[in-house]
Amino acid sequence: MTVTVIICTRDRADSLERTLESLAPQMGNPLLAEVVLVDNGSRDMTCDVISAFEKSHPGMVVPVFEPRGGKTYALNSGIAASSSEVLAFTDDDVILPADWVSQIACALKSFPDCRVFGGRVVPVLPQGLEMPAWVHRVDPFNTAEGPLCDHDKGEVVRSYKEGGMCTPVGANCVVLRRIFDSFGYFDSDLETGGKKPMSEDSIFFNRLKRSGVDMLYIPSMQVMHVTDPNRLTKKYFRSYFRRSARSVVRVSRDHERGRRIFNVPRQFLHRLVIKGFLWVMAWFRFESEGLRFARELDFIYLATVVGTFFRAEKEAGS
Repeated sequence: MTVTVIICTRDRADSLERTLESLAPQMGNPLLAEVVLVDNGSRDMTCDVISAFEKSHPGMVVPVFEPRGGKTYALNSGIAASSSEVLAFTDDDVILPADWVSQIACALKSFPDCRVFGGRVVPVLPQGLEMPAWVHRVDPFNTAEGPLCDHDKGEVVRSYKEGGMCTPVGANCVVLRRIFDSFGYFDSDLETGGKKPMSEDSIFFNRLKRSGVDMLYIPSMQVMHVTDPNRLTKKYFRSYFRRSARSVVRVSRDHERGRRIFNVPRQFLHRLVIKGFLWVMAWFRFESEGLRFARELDFIYLATVVGTFFRAEKEAGS
């Protein structure tokens, strides 16, 4: 089966150009059918970058313009414009190794019954910067997984059904088209509410996970994610966890079952108390700076979940 690569972009002409430069050596791979480049309403030179890449690789590039701002709209437009059975997703701020497409094909051949694959994503810091001590990168409290797209689950193939394995990440994943035919596309309801959504990939893959779909982590299917220096702040991490919590609640609040207190599912209130206790105890136990901040982010996430459920009840009653 041939592979379609889908890249969505918005106002990142420079980083997109770097990503496409890393993809260029693979354009002659017979396993690569096409590259779908979705411009999500960019106002910089993105259009010129896409046009230049299309001219350099005639017949291999499918340019798509999606005027509706929002990653899910762009992803869904890219899926609709693609022609292959195998869809490989990556981002406009990654560097792709020369064997990325070949590693995808190898995974498909080695595991023919699997329909979803996630690959390793390694954050690359700009020259002169080091990973701050407050970034905890050890599972199950890897706080960099979301904000810095740090997805390294070791050197062996693993199932995402294993404990602590979360889900594939959008910067490096492969989904067979039949999955979208069966389960639908990415949830565009995330784009409502006027706030930038987060976690469109994890929400989609968690939906598959709950449905029992097998998903495998393939360590050899690796990309490098170039870290924006602006993300290396505690303020950004806190903001990321808050936005991620709001996005998750937005699509799950009508499906949560069980007893509620002030419209908040009781299990979240229970977990909030536990997370708060662990955060406080982290100081008394003299845990590392990274682990203390990880527990703080856990608490922030749950507090935002609880607050979002509660506000939804107040808004419904007003």
